Amino acid sequence: MKHIYCCLILITLASTTWGQNVVRTSCTYFPVNEKDSVCLNAQVNITPEEVEQIIGNEQDNVLLIFDGWVNWAKRLLSSNNLKNAEIVRCLKKYRIITLYVDDRVVVDTKDSTTVGKRNLMYQMDRFQAVTQPYYIIMKGGKAKCSSGYLSTPQEVLALFKRCER
Repeated sequence: MKHIYCCLILITLASTTWGQNVVRTSCTYFPVNEKDSVCLNAQVNITPEEVEQIIGNEQDNVLLIFDGWVNWAKRLLSSNNLKNAEIVRCLKKYRIITLYVDDRVVVDTKDSTTVGKRNLMYQMDRFQAVTQPYYIIMKGGKAKCSSGYLSTPQEVLALFKRCER
């Protein structure tokens, strides 16, 4: 019986290694309407150290978003913006990291530091800004351009076009 299990394991390993390609994607689904969603390479509230590691990699173009949960209807990744095919095309070029500055989850019980405070301190220390929302496009490990509140799809597209120069 052990012999059969060993054979099955070897066959599985062989087919995985030689017989097929393994594709790994980072996909977060954002709702567009009741039936549709958009898949984006996005993460939320990772640590500043993880953000710096991603930025330092210099292989990914990164869209870094500092925002508040309270800005739900006005956010860049709102369903209204995600209905715009041109905005979605631009967003798919980036690894998107959203850091919420008003998140009240406690990360350090010693001094009651919250995720939001940690994110806000990172924004202030690294980018010398305290505006929310605050969008930073990073290319090659460096901040290419940034913007505060973007109220229309045209302003969103203008940010992406300005950063592509």
